[in-house]
Amino acid sequence: MERKQFISLSSLGIMGLLSKKSSVSAVSANSELASPYLGRIKSFQNKRPNNEEFWSQVADLYPRPEGITNLEHGYFSHSSIETMLLQHQFSERINRDTSLFMRREQENEIEKVRKIYADYQKVETDELAFTRNTTESLNIAIMGFPWQAGDELLYGDQDYGSMNEAILQVKERFSISLNRVEVSCNPSNDEELIRCYLKNITPKTKMILITHLINYTGHLLPIIPLLTAIKTQHPNIILVVDSAHSLSHTTTSIGEMRTAGADVVGSSLHKWLCNPLGVGVLFMNRKHIEKFWPLTGDTGTSKTSIKKFEHQGTRPVQSIMTIPNCINELESIGAEARLNRLRYLKWIWIGNKKALLNIAKTHGFDKDEEFIRMSGSLTDLTKNEKFSLLCPDDPERGGAISTFSIKFISPSVLASKLKDQYSIFTVAIEHPVIKGIRVTPHLSTRLQDVIKMNTALTDILGN
Repeated sequence: MERKQFISLSSLGIMGLLSKKSSVSAVSANSELASPYLGRIKSFQNKRPNNEEFWSQVADLYPRPEGITNLEHGYFSHSSIETMLLQHQFSERINRDTSLFMRREQENEIEKVRKIYADYQKVETDELAFTRNTTESLNIAIMGFPWQAGDELLYGDQDYGSMNEAILQVKERFSISLNRVEVSCNPSNDEELIRCYLKNITPKTKMILITHLINYTGHLLPIIPLLTAIKTQHPNIILVVDSAHSLSHTTTSIGEMRTAGADVVGSSLHKWLCNPLGVGVLFMNRKHIEKFWPLTGDTGTSKTSIKKFEHQGTRPVQSIMTIPNCINELESIGAEARLNRLRYLKWIWIGNKKALLNIAKTHGFDKDEEFIRMSGSLTDLTKNEKFSLLCPDDPERGGAISTFSIKFISPSVLASKLKDQYSIFTVAIEHPVIKGIRVTPHLSTRLQDVIKMNTALTDILGN
């Protein structure tokens, strides 16, 4: 499909709603768009990672920057063209009706979305709050817990920087102690990781912060067995999961984590749900809500209500209202199909033929001539002694995100070289534990984009 044609038809598909007699004021957050493209995507029977006909149509849902290949979608995901048009439509409605909408219709629209997202994540609405991002969600848990001097918080050595800042502030404010787990970048099995956490728990441990998918490396921790193991042995410890990068990226839902023992889960819906910026989510087990303090004072909401954590003042309701459309788009593709595609793209730019062959065998295309030709043309970067992959080499222990380094080249210099000489945008990671280049394909990433990355790194390593 030609891109100009897609934009034109997408505009007609959504803006056609505006021309109806009901007008934009009657369009609510759970409206289903009559998109011919989502229908076509859903109708595909073959959604295997290598079906470029199918994935090209998925890629056409999203805008692309001109003149550069973007392989840094870890910061946040771009929204589809339809989602952005819909957000604009909701913005027009709110801007026109102003306080009429905010005072009389806002709450109803948010509650519709809360129900839709709660069903999507397999939890109840009374345990789900909309925040602005993961940082706010997890700060509510970390800052709002009733700490006592001498309590201990256990965390990982590769947890997100903003969470590290939060726990350092809590340490100073409440005189608690911090205990850090050294998380292996390439564990041999799940038990190794589980032992890392269990052996560091002490009688003073009151809370454990666990990152489900580490943003620096793309390491996907075995969250369900990890939560289960900790909760079985230590049922009174509060387990907080940072799911910024895992929700709608992996196949694990909040409901599954809740069943396994998660007490709090925080995420950003502008990441892999592909929602516009400005909306995050907080899950908290209802039995704990009363004892946690909200970040912003709220005397009008019950202390047992999840909504006490939503007191933000005026907020971008138009971005909350687009969530159902984002869910509809992703579900039209399918959770497993999305994750399989993202893993496939990752191992193509790395060029690891063993990983690619395993994926191909799993999904039944190892005899496909086009796959054999394509994979045969790649350079297996992991065979070069100057190249280091800073994430697990097991495809099941990751998704789209991965990080690498090249000897004798600093991450910042390498990121600049990729951008300036090869027109590929990545991000340099300068962390006490991880130093390298993070590469993150997206559903909008095309086969030629990751092949281009493999070719560029082959050239850099050769020189």
